[in-house]
Amino acid sequence: MIWEWLAVLSASDGTCRYCASRSQTMDHVIPFSDGGADELKNLLPICRPCNRTKGKKNPVVWHVAMDLCLRWSGEGSLLDGASLHNKSLRELYLLTHTQVLEALDD
Repeated sequence: MIWEWLAVLSASDGTCRYCASRSQTMDHVIPFSDGGADELKNLLPICRPCNRTKGKKNPVVWHVAMDLCLRWSGEGSLLDGASLHNKSLRELYLLTHTQVLEALDD
């Protein structure tokens, strides 16, 4: 797997694909628990903090959760307006989920 790790690192200039800091670990984008394989197309270099928080989550679920934690203050309900631009938690989730899926398509 050393040649795989070097190929993955050289393809992304050694930066974490999730937060752009320096990568130190390799991530299985789709975890083994979700049927992910140990193949180059499923490997990304990431930093330790991102690897720790992502764990066995798929990238869409993880990114949406992280984004909501950063942007939603916890005020409001699932349907009533929350504090961010009067969007509810549900609206923020759907917006973020759509943005993540578009990024994955790119």
